[in-house]
Amino acid sequence: QKALSLLRELHFSQIPPMQRWRLAALRGQCYFELRQFLKAQQDFVYALQELPKQESMPADQKYELMLLHLHLAAAYRELEINDALEHYQITLKMMNRDTPFGYVAEAHWGMALIAFTQGYKTRKDDPLREKQLRTALEHAENARFLYRSIGEPLRAAAVTVQIAQIEKELDNQQSPT
Repeated sequence: QKALSLLRELHFSQIPPMQRWRLAALRGQCYFELRQFLKAQQDFVYALQELPKQESMPADQKYELMLLHLHLAAAYRELEINDALEHYQITLKMMNRDTPFGYVAEAHWGMALIAFTQGYKTRKDDPLREKQLRTALEHAENARFLYRSIGEPLRAAAVTVQIAQIEKELDNQQSPT
């Protein structure tokens, strides 16, 4: 809230172009942390519109861009699942061998949440349901492995809970109704 109070009244047109997207993303993250997803989403989208060309971006800013996509995907996940999926996919495509494992884990966890939600909402007799749940399970297992490998036991535990939910739905899928 304190950071947001400093960023809330910014007039982006008065900020040098190279800093606009970063400040918009930062303000969006403040809104996101306060669970004001619509305002967060608006700032994240504005930040994407103000991006300089990626070729001219230093490596540290490319990581910030990756985080921007992760945060936008998470904000969309609360509002519009298909847009969230698109941004998680963009994020995964941006990743390479130098990408911090935490970013990779977060992207996989987000993909797992989306696939699980899609599978859960699909009718039990639809063959697509099992595919969506298996995709969710695969992404969740990847996220758990990565969180464990970087020493994030609480996040690994949270993903483990999600894995149990997915497995329960898969068992329900296979048992007669």
